[in-house]
Amino acid sequence: MHIYPEGIEKIEIQEVHFTGEKTPIMQDQLFYIKWIDTEASPGEKGYSVSFSRQEGEDIFYDAEVKTRGFVLKAPKIQIKDRKSRVKVTILSKTKSEP
Repeated sequence: MHIYPEGIEKIEIQEVHFTGEKTPIMQDQLFYIKWIDTEASPGEKGYSVSFSRQEGEDIFYDAEVKTRGFVLKAPKIQIKDRKSRVKVTILSKTKSEP
């Protein structure tokens, strides 16, 4: 586990790009990052997502997720939005992967 009080500037793995802000963030496992939006208001979504196409309710292609703490761009992601947490899972690191 690693804690970054000043955030993570950038992580790039193939076509996945994570750009962080200067806000505390934790790397819990090798590719597992946790960030808490301490400025969120109750009921506020706290993120926006843009994408080229969607599959079902939670899978997005050519996606860009923007928060106050980071921007994540990836070829394919899944977003599970629950009452107390949002989990973004990268399903593909390149556009050519299924």
